[in-house]
Amino acid sequence: MKGQVPGLWALLGEFTELAPAFTAATRAMSGVGEHAEERYQAALGELRARPQGDLVALVRRGWESLPRAAYIERWGLVQLLTDLRLSSACELLGEMVATPIPHERGPGEEHLHDHRFPPAVRELILRTTAVEGLARLAGEGNDRAVGLLAQHVDHDHRAVRVACIIALRELGDQAGVDLAGLVAEPDREVLGFQVTDLEDVRRIDRVDHILHPGSADGPQPEPRSPAY
Repeated sequence: MKGQVPGLWALLGEFTELAPAFTAATRAMSGVGEHAEERYQAALGELRARPQGDLVALVRRGWESLPRAAYIERWGLVQLLTDLRLSSACELLGEMVATPIPHERGPGEEHLHDHRFPPAVRELILRTTAVEGLARLAGEGNDRAVGLLAQHVDHDHRAVRVACIIALRELGDQAGVDLAGLVAEPDREVLGFQVTDLEDVRRIDRVDHILHPGSADGPQPEPRSPAY
């Protein structure tokens, strides 16, 4: 991952056999270009060929030891675990979701990896990414993943609750849980949320009615260049 802090990945020294494949996968994750996804999937395949227990142990070590301020690296760990779809990663993904979200800034957080999201939002993104990991495993028939999703339907943070509810709803009968009975009254509206694939969203071609409110049904003004 780009922008690594010196010594931040010293933990790889404890996993010398995994280090090359792990490093290759994290670099491929942020790759760009026509064949970026193909290269990333190939790197994931290399990692899946390694002992699952070692992979999970490496990610756990990073999750537990990296400072909160290293948001990009921490998110990369969670996303990598999500993309690997390892059945043995269920418990760790569940622990990631369950880890309490601190509200105060951690040491050095004001300077390290400056990011447009405030700390609490970053922490929520990490946990909803872990929920996605559980959802993928649940979709492959992993009962423990289903149980963990159901467990966190009453998570302290609404964003995580919503992610779990939607994941279970998308599983439908495959989940084998009474979702309506699990969801608290304030969150019942989520059961009716419509999830739309981004590719199905109609592209907005004209924004005149946004730039000039009230003009959508009448003559359109001449386009104006935005002021910089």
